[in-house]
Amino acid sequence: MSFNTAFNALAEYAKEQGITLADALGSIKQHQDFPKANRGRPRKANKENVSPNNRPKGRPPKDAEWSDEDEKYINSDGTEYIKEEKTTSTKPRGKPPKDTEWSDEEDGYIYSDGSKYNKVEKPISTKPRGRPPNGTEWSEELGIYVNK
Repeated sequence: MSFNTAFNALAEYAKEQGITLADALGSIKQHQDFPKANRGRPRKANKENVSPNNRPKGRPPKDAEWSDEDEKYINSDGTEYIKEEKTTSTKPRGKPPKDTEWSDEEDGYIYSDGSKYNKVEKPISTKPRGRPPNGTEWSEELGIYVNK
């Protein structure tokens, strides 16, 4: 069957049913025998050949090897590898304030004389960021730019 013959037959069917040609094409596409396009990325064909292995991906822990029989990491001395939990510190990162040291007992910075360091908070400003307009300066009292 040629393309023109099939198209004419479809147009005749649509005319007999009293529907548009687009509706007739849509009804054909909805039929269960109509071949559907495979969507998405094609899958690899050799997926069945992969052996089921529970070994985690990535580098093994230091001085440990994977045991296929036990399905876990074994240390070099033959014992099971147990991951150590990292202890978190409350010490803040970055450069400490000037002339201070971290104290675990105080859970904060202290001065060399033993007094506790208190962070000085800057007052909140309403000044907008960026370069001011020409010939103006910011007035904190008014909250606007004023002429110099």
